[in-house]
Amino acid sequence: MSPLVQLQVARQICDGMDQLSLLEVVHRDLAARNVLVFSLDPQDHLATARPVRLMVPESIERRQYSEKSDVWAFGVTMWLVWTYGKVPYWAITDDSLVGPRVVYGERLAAPSSCSPQVYLIIRSQPAMRRLHRCGVAAVTGGVGLGYC
Repeated sequence: MSPLVQLQVARQICDGMDQLSLLEVVHRDLAARNVLVFSLDPQDHLATARPVRLMVPESIERRQYSEKSDVWAFGVTMWLVWTYGKVPYWAITDDSLVGPRVVYGERLAAPSSCSPQVYLIIRSQPAMRRLHRCGVAAVTGGVGLGYC
């Protein structure tokens, strides 16, 4: 897949995120595996099986979701696109160990096929505090410009 196609995939995901944001809908499970299919069940947060490798610290710790947690997941989704589907935190084989490491600040390394401009978008999402993360509008513009 060429870098242009990868950027087109990312841009199309951003367009979907933008539409959800305008409707004040939080996706809560944005990932490459399901960018076209998602649940809008507000009680779904009670499920015990969670994709911790894609989740934001406040979702891991307190099951809090917001537009900015979807933006975090978008950064992980871009990482998946640029690693051709590699498992996030692949060196950690036990899922129960991933959550605490994310909560304490571990982040995904730059994919080898990723330009510095694209990695800026991927890396701009994981600010520890939700207030310091970009919103959907900034990310949507950033994918076109190569930064957030």
